[in-house]
Parts: sequence; structure tokens; C-alpha cells
Amino acid sequence: MSRFRELRVRTRLAVTFGAVLLPLLAAELLAIWSFRRGLTDAAELELTNIVDHLYRVCASQHARARRAGAPLDGPRAEDLAFLRDVLGSFQVGRTGYAYVMEADGTLVIHPSLAGRNILDSRDSDGVRFIERICEDAPRLPDGRAGTIRYPWRDEAGDDGAPRMKILKYRWFVPWGWVLAAGSYEEEVYGALGRVELYVLPLVVASIVLVAVLTLALSRWITRPLRQLADAAAALAGGDLERRVELPAGDEFGALAQVFNAMAEQIRLKTLELERRVDERTEELRVAQARLVQSMKLRAMGDLVAGVAHEVNNPLMASTTMLHVLARESATDDAALQRRLDVLRRCNDRIGRIVSHLRDFSRQSEFEPRPIPLALPLDNALLITGQQLLNHQVELRRELPDDLPRVVGDPNTLEQVFLNLIANARDAMDRTEGPRVLAIRAVPAELDGRPAVAVSFTDSGPGIPEEVREKMFEPFFTTKEVGRGTGLGLSIAYGIVEQHRGRIEVESPPGQGATFRVVLPAQPAGQTEPPQEEPS
Repeated sequence: MSRFRELRVRTRLAVTFGAVLLPLLAAELLAIWSFRRGLTDAAELELTNIVDHLYRVCASQHARARRAGAPLDGPRAEDLAFLRDVLGSFQVGRTGYAYVMEADGTLVIHPSLAGRNILDSRDSDGVRFIERICEDAPRLPDGRAGTIRYPWRDEAGDDGAPRMKILKYRWFVPWGWVLAAGSYEEEVYGALGRVELYVLPLVVASIVLVAVLTLALSRWITRPLRQLADAAAALAGGDLERRVELPAGDEFGALAQVFNAMAEQIRLKTLELERRVDERTEELRVAQARLVQSMKLRAMGDLVAGVAHEVNNPLMASTTMLHVLARESATDDAALQRRLDVLRRCNDRIGRIVSHLRDFSRQSEFEPRPIPLALPLDNALLITGQQLLNHQVELRRELPDDLPRVVGDPNTLEQVFLNLIANARDAMDRTEGPRVLAIRAVPAELDGRPAVAVSFTDSGPGIPEEVREKMFEPFFTTKEVGRGTGLGLSIAYGIVEQHRGRIEVESPPGQGATFRVVLPAQPAGQTEPPQEEPS
């Protein structure tokens, strides 16, 4: 079957037609052979009937002679005359005839050789066939006729080539005669030759018809297939305008219509893909600019860290000198003590600023440990609290005192909370009604383990469903250029995943949005920080 599938269409059609018509041709040839056999038997039966009829005539004449009291050792003259008339009326083929001879080969009744002994007659192969007939006839069973075939050259023929003759004979016991009738086989089987003359051309015509149908159908089938293959190759080569023009009345036309529709869809999808590639390219360009800015900020952080370090050294010297001056100065000089106190407070303020700059610029490693959830949340609100007031956002905070500690890194969790608070603030900027940000934390479970869930619910316009499916993808943003890069939620999602937590979003249409961050909690009774599992 696999080899048949690898054949070309034309070869498949030829094999198919052959598989269908060869049994029919075989049946036709078998029918011809059976018919030929039947005609042969019928032709030979006709010769046998002639000989049998001649036998019955002789038997009738013999019986009549017996009733008349004539001698029984041979026929009477009137019997011979009657038999000559009967044999003369027999027609065997075109040139055949019936004759009677005695056991020694002497012809008793013959169209032209009556009275002649032909026992030594030989056929074209030199066989003494008359002698064989005379020897075999007396041994034939009663009521049976013998058959002999022999080649015979007709001296009167045009080409003189020997032709096969067939002869039927019987033995007439009362008079010791051999009764025979025969002719050329081609004359005896003339009807068979005429049938073959008509049937054989039909067989040849059937074979020719198979070949013609194979060529015609293969051309009818392969031409549209070739057009489809050429169009598909052109389409694969980039010619998106290539179409197949075929009549729509048959299956190939329907296939062409489907192909053309597919080509049109490919063209439209290609144009859409090119448009999206252009958009993504522009987004990547903007993101690259943002990354460059981020690198600048990091370099500035390194610079700030260096400056803070350099400032800290003279600050420590100044603080030391103030302590020395305060100890050595007169304690009753109130004005001097006030001045020294002002200088100490200024130095303390400068110290806090330097410490904050160093903490701000420090690139710390990810170090999860049990911490109260309020630590990163308070730090995030410390930075964004004034911004929420500036945007007329009411903050509602619900953090129970008995919450278990979460296992996390305070710096990265602060980034997550900062991003979610900033997104809620920006979302509510587009609303006219009350602006409320509710932050709630409750105990929860995460994959069967204790956890803490903190939710950020705003009263903004909500998030469309098509946006929810893409909001955690990098570089996806709905904000205008200059207000967002599409990295905030993506980074927040990655940080939560790094904590082995989960971030969820709920946003009924027109009812605001809720971001829910679920973080693993410290198991009850555990005091040592858990070791981070290898990723």
C-alpha cells in the first residue's frame, strides 16, 4: 500500500483501471474460450450426425432388403442408387463430402473416385490415414463414431499449403462398410472463425480504451493539481497575491476556492504580523531607552554611595570635635552650649541622610527570612503616602496584629507593594467619584502550607478581560508614552514567583480591581529562618 501511494497519479489510474478491467478481460477471454469450445463441439457433432444419419439410412435399406428376401451379402443396385442420392444431398462445409468405402479401402460411393482403392493414400506428413481408418473402424464400440485429423494439401488450391482436415467415420457391420464424412477444419469451424473475428477486435479496443481513459483522466486530474502545486510554491516563495483560477463546478473548483481563501488569510495575517512586529520594535526601542535610563540611575546610585562614604569620614571627625569642644568648654556658657547642640543635631541629621543614601544605593542579595508583613508595606506607604494624599486617595488599611510572619526579602517585597500601590493610584486618576485604596491582610493557605494574603483593592474603572490576559507580559502597558514601560507588573510577578507565592487578579467590569498577593508564612513554632530551597 505504501508503494502504491508513492506512485504518480497517472500510474495509479493505470493500476486502478487495470485492476478493474483485467478481471473483466479475463472473464471475456474465458467466455470466448468456452464459446469456442462449444462451437467446436457443435461443429464436430454435426459431422457425427451426418455419419449417424448415413448409418441409419444404410440400416433402413438393409432391413428393407431383408424383408424383400434379397441376398444379405451386399447391397442391391437400387440401394446403391438411393445411397448415392442421399450422400449427394449432404453438405459438409464448403468443399467437404460424405463417402462410403469397403474394409480394403475400395470406394463404394464417392463424388468422383467411386470404385478406386485408396488404402495407400497418404496425408501431407506421409501417414497412411485411410489404412488407419480401415483398421480402427471395425474396433469401434457399437453406436460410436471415430475421429481422425490429418493435414491435406489441396492440389487445386492457390498456395498448395497443407490444411488440417477432420473426418468422422462409423463401421456398418452388415455390408462391411466404412461410412465417413469430413472437410477442412476451417470450413467446419467457420462460425468459430467469424466469432473470433468480431471478439478479438473488441478485446483490443478494450485495452486501447483503458489506455485512453488513463491518459485523459490523468490529464484532467493532474492539471488542476499542478496549478494548485504551482500556486502553493509561489505562496511559499512570498507571492501572497497568487491565486488559482479553476471552474467552481467540481471538487477541484471547491478546493481552489478553499486555497484562495487560505491564501487571503495568510496575506492578511502576514500584514497583521508585520504591523505587530513594527509595534513591538517600537516598544523595544522605548524599553531600550528605559533600560539606558535605568543604567544611568544605577551609575548615579554608585556615585551617591561613593559621595556618602566620602562625606561620612569628615562627618565623623566633625562629630568627634563637637564632643571634645562640649567637654572642654565652660558649662556656664549657655550660648555656647546652645550653639554646640545645634551643631550636634545638624550632624545627626547629616548622618541619617548619609545612612539613608547608603541604604538606598546598596545592591543587596535576595535573602528571604521571616519578617512581619507590615515592614515592607510600611516602607512602601512611607514613600507613597504623600502621593496618595496629593491624588485625593483615601487609604484604608487593615492589618491584624496577630498575622504570622511571612518568609520573604523585605527589599524586593517593598518593590512589589510600591508597584501595586502606584498602579492603583494611576488607575483611580481616571475616575470622577471617590477614590479609595483598601489594603487588607488575612491568614491563608498556599498549596496546603500556611500563608498570608494581602490584597490591594482600588475603586478605579477596572481591567478589561483582554488586558487581564496580557498584563503580566513584559513591555505590555496601557499607559501613555512617558508614564509606563510595561515592566512593573512583570517584575512584580517574577518577585512573587521567586518567593514561591502567587499573585491573583479580580476585576468585575466597572467595579475596580483587586490584586491579591499570597506569600508563604513562617510555620508555627519555628524560630530559626528556613534555608532557601534550591531552585
